[in-house]
Amino acid sequence: MRKATCILGSLLVLTAMIGAQGDQDIAAKVLSVQGRVEVEQSPWAPASVDLILYSGNRIRTGPKSRAALLLADETQLKVSENSELQLSAVRQSSDLLTRVTTAPRADQSILNINRGRAWLRSKKKPAPVRVTTPSVTAAIRGTEFDIQVADDGETTATGLGGSINF
Repeated sequence: MRKATCILGSLLVLTAMIGAQGDQDIAAKVLSVQGRVEVEQSPWAPASVDLILYSGNRIRTGPKSRAALLLADETQLKVSENSELQLSAVRQSSDLLTRVTTAPRADQSILNINRGRAWLRSKKKPAPVRVTTPSVTAAIRGTEFDIQVADDGETTATGLGGSINF
């Protein structure tokens, strides 16, 4: 009886945790911040190490600033100076607990990069990522790539292994 009560209690706590998350998926965790790094929280607020970001959050860096994020799917994301991007959707980890306790999640990560530069390296091969910039939308399948968006919207993408389709 005691064991059944313990299991039931654990399930209730788990359900409450999932419910508290609401409709927003955890997208990333901030690993490092150098210089002025901000997250849009109406208005923009300083980002800090260990800050949790959700799908839809936007992050920007100032001059001589940068940030490193770990996405929910274990992809590393480095945001260079004078950059702004939105974590529109992030592919979630595929552990058993997530699959059996939650609704279906995004099967790819979607980043909107308005300006600046971002570098990504995926632990999972290949990483299905869609990147939208002011001038292009690219479907990227690879393990490591760099995206640069100039002020006029011109986009340069470099992939190391995998493919980039515009």
